Amino acid sequence: MNTHNLGTHSVQLHDQGTLDIIGPDVRLTLPAREVVELLHWLNEHRNMLYKVTQSSQDTREVIAELQAEQAMQAATQDEPDIPVDEP
Repeated sequence: MNTHNLGTHSVQLHDQGTLDIIGPDVRLTLPAREVVELLHWLNEHRNMLYKVTQSSQDTREVIAELQAEQAMQAATQDEPDIPVDEP
C-alpha cells in the first residue's frame, strides 16, 4: 500500500489497484478500473488544473478562458482537410 497526503485529504493506493480517498468524515474506495478511468480523465484536464492552481486570477475566469481555448481547438479540428494541388 502506498499513502500520500494531499492536505485535507489523503489517498491510499493498494496492491490490488483500489484507491481510497480519505478525509474528514469521508472515505471513498474506487476499484482499479475506476482508478484508471479517473487517471485518464484527470490527465485530459491537466492543463486546466495546473493553470487554476498556479493563477492569481479568479478560478472562474481561468476556467472560462480555458473553455474558450478548447472550443477554438475543437472548431479547428472539425474543419475538413482541403487537398492542395502540388506542382
